[in-house]
Amino acid sequence: MDQLNLTRAETLDRFWETLEPQPLLDKKSLDAFYAEELNAFRGEDNVPLLELALKRAYGGRFFRAFLAGHSGCGKTTELARLSERIKATYRTVRFSAKNELHSTNAKPFDVLILMLIRLAEEIAKPEAQGGLGWTPPDRLIQKVLDWFGKDVSTVLTKTDVSVSASAGAGVDGGSLWAIALGVFGRVKGEAKFASERKREFVEYRIQRLPELIELANEMFDACNQQLKQRQGREWLFLGEDFEKLLDGGMPEAFFVKEAPVFSELRTHLIFTIPIDLAYSGDRVKLPFEVHKIYDTPVYTSTYDPAPGREALRRMLKRRINLDLFESNQLDRMLVASGGHLRDLFLLIRESADKALLSDPPSPKIAEEHASKSIQKFRRGMVLNQGVGPNDEHKITWQDRAERLKKVYKQEPGFDAPDEILHTLLRSRAVQEFNGVGRFAVAPLMVDILIKRGHLAPSSPGGLL
Repeated sequence: MDQLNLTRAETLDRFWETLEPQPLLDKKSLDAFYAEELNAFRGEDNVPLLELALKRAYGGRFFRAFLAGHSGCGKTTELARLSERIKATYRTVRFSAKNELHSTNAKPFDVLILMLIRLAEEIAKPEAQGGLGWTPPDRLIQKVLDWFGKDVSTVLTKTDVSVSASAGAGVDGGSLWAIALGVFGRVKGEAKFASERKREFVEYRIQRLPELIELANEMFDACNQQLKQRQGREWLFLGEDFEKLLDGGMPEAFFVKEAPVFSELRTHLIFTIPIDLAYSGDRVKLPFEVHKIYDTPVYTSTYDPAPGREALRRMLKRRINLDLFESNQLDRMLVASGGHLRDLFLLIRESADKALLSDPPSPKIAEEHASKSIQKFRRGMVLNQGVGPNDEHKITWQDRAERLKKVYKQEPGFDAPDEILHTLLRSRAVQEFNGVGRFAVAPLMVDILIKRGHLAPSSPGGLL
């Protein structure tokens, strides 16, 4: 991931740098750009709650939780905040499902294997490089080699990836630990790049999953004891980007159908999950508590400008020069984004580029530039309400429009937790605020309902 420029942009040609929709991953970027006051408007701040839970879990039971939110709402940034606040008692191991697993072919056992690999990498690094510089007992290393060694005859893919866990794999003439690290490297490549694996190989690993869980727990126990003795800390796994896997059904398969794979692990962990899963009927089947991140409301419940707009402006002021917007244009984009950070950043960046490419180039974002970006964004929202070929529930536009009108008018039954409401929440046509059951139709969706005759032309809460 490219390094985010932390110097405020004073000209439009630098907006693309400081409004890059990527997470704030370290203390320097958090100090520069993080706006903690937004949490007062988005709802409850999840980080203090998670910090308190981890404080209580230290030295005792293991803490496990999910963090849910729409892609781009700031889940990874919140986990970075948490890591910074708990670093005296916890050492975090972060991994990205999107970047380290195959996007359509991963299995639950791949997640567990990836956790083992990432932990091995952390303990193998010398202390001078921020690692632990520790080698597990040979007895435990041999158990790792034995487990993977049984895969040799069944591991074949249609890529160049193959795995060998026989003695002698890895570093020639190396120790057992060097051999194990070599095996881990090959298995890591298989999990990420193997587009197809033999069915019998997958079934074989699934059959041996209980052995893998016990092996992982033995490794977690040994590493946790060593870290506790050396630094007085415990390991915490932060698994991110599960919502960004191309196969949208994977998180459900991992955390609902195969929940015991993770609920039986003897380690602390927090995984991010798609908002789809948090809003689905399967939420009650999830093995751990779900914490959600909400959007910043741009309207009050009576459709007056919400104080959250000012908080968003102050957040943006740390990144860009707000004098580079002509009158009312920033406010229009705040409303159009519905308070969603990634969408707000992208709207402003695109508007800035349109200003730069106008003839002659404009030093400020004018109405014509903002309007073109907003129109494109509104069109995307319309397309999101279509019925896809793989949608489990074929909910028509008419069904959606009827529910949207009920939500807008707060009619009885508007918040019934059925598949229609969940679908509208997942597509962000309906927004949930503050964690107290307040729902509202997204501003641009209000525009769409007005244009299609479902709401009166004078209806407030939109942008038109």
